[in-house]
Amino acid sequence: MTTYAVIMAGGAGTRFWPLSRRLRPKQLLSLLTERSLLVETVTRIAPAAVPFEQTLIVTGSQLADAIESQVVPLGVEVVVEPMARNTA
Repeated sequence: MTTYAVIMAGGAGTRFWPLSRRLRPKQLLSLLTERSLLVETVTRIAPAAVPFEQTLIVTGSQLADAIESQVVPLGVEVVVEPMARNTA
């Protein structure tokens, strides 16, 4: 059996205002280190729990390019939802 890590990375960017915005939600912000919160989360999970290539980021189409630019170089796959559904 193969284990995957799934990280939900959507959102409207309203809960961490004024730092986060619609096109720059909190998961793309660098708060504690030079890396974004999303990259910090991915590197905390992989490779200890699962390999990078078994880590999936689920996001909406608005954030897909920004998220892909940060995690694809790590070998992480991005899954783009066609529309928001309050998944989490």
